[in-house]
Amino acid sequence: MIKAIGHKNVRLTHDKTIEFTTDTDLTPKGTCIAGLCAQFDVSALRRLVGEVVSYIKIDKEVFEIKGKINPDFSSEDKVIFRRSDVCDAATLLINCDKLAADMPRTMVDKLTNGADVEVTFDMQGSQVPVQRQSAPYTNGGLYLVGVPIGNDKDLTPQAKELLETADVIAAEDTRRAKALFQRLGLDTMQAKLIAHHEHNERASSNGIKEFLAKGQKVVLISDAGMPGISDPGYVLATEVIPENVPVVPVSGPNAALLALVASGLPTDQFSFIGFLPRAKGAKTAKLKEVGQRQDTLIFYEAPHRILETLEAIQETLGDRQACLARELTKVHEEFLRGSLSAIYQALSQRDKILGEIALVVEGAEETDVAEEALDDEIKALLAEGKRAKEVRDLLAEKYGLPKKEIYAKVLEFKE
Repeated sequence: MIKAIGHKNVRLTHDKTIEFTTDTDLTPKGTCIAGLCAQFDVSALRRLVGEVVSYIKIDKEVFEIKGKINPDFSSEDKVIFRRSDVCDAATLLINCDKLAADMPRTMVDKLTNGADVEVTFDMQGSQVPVQRQSAPYTNGGLYLVGVPIGNDKDLTPQAKELLETADVIAAEDTRRAKALFQRLGLDTMQAKLIAHHEHNERASSNGIKEFLAKGQKVVLISDAGMPGISDPGYVLATEVIPENVPVVPVSGPNAALLALVASGLPTDQFSFIGFLPRAKGAKTAKLKEVGQRQDTLIFYEAPHRILETLEAIQETLGDRQACLARELTKVHEEFLRGSLSAIYQALSQRDKILGEIALVVEGAEETDVAEEALDDEIKALLAEGKRAKEVRDLLAEKYGLPKKEIYAKVLEFKE
């Protein structure tokens, strides 16, 4: 899941951390940095939960580290393993049993000579029996309740009832929650209102678990839409599910789905990407990763960054058809349909762009995807040291293409 390269200044003598960074150079001595130019998918790493074993592989040597996943991990430029449980958003593993200083010196020497390093993970709890949750729910639980994204009439009767009968309401912004309750005439006085947002998600989750342990009904809401969709919710759900707490979704509006069904683009298969990384390099890397998908792509973006994002998508994926949905369900709701370049041109002529935005972009063409995927696999297999004929046989069977055609491509890359 993480790929990086070594550097002449790597030392790995730190006994409290080990780190993989996207930086391209290492000027001081690297007492904890094991790899530079790191490549990793943040969303894939965030899917790891509980106790894990990480395998750091350099050539044929493997160094194992056991630790626990930090559910708050969200860094785009570094991945850190720590001995303690005190961490930040760049920390993926906590309570590690071994770290940089424990790595065999033979592996450190290889890193000093610029060797490639690869890190994979094995979730220790992945073989547990299936957990069953079923209605009715009578002894409390965690309710993920969708709230209006613009039109207050979109609050469902079930959501209204839960908000009025909850023991605890955890809100992304308590002030905005109170304003919503007042507008809708909701009687939420009996509920304890607490803040649960991206900056306190870990600490707040611990407090919410105490309420749930008492059998209380906890309702989680975001500022707008469904909790967990580009908003807090995922971390809390992963924390309480292992403790057999019911996690109950309650219907509500969602900007991604509303934009999709009104876009005029295919709805049979789609990928929700959400907000792209802000850093240009990370943004381009993410677009290249998702750009090969044939399903319709859905992005979220803030109004002050939308022009920059439209440019980046067009430069990386080409001038595809798209639909920009702005101010969904509100008085000034607007849809712009056309090519990415046409939408960019229309927006760039405005003095000001307002409102949260959902951007729907058509997927890649099948021929482009197949060719790019085939090229990538050829490169990867050759990099692993496989012979040209082995690569030919493997990929001819996988893609159903003539061996002669595959072999010609393999020889091109070997040259």
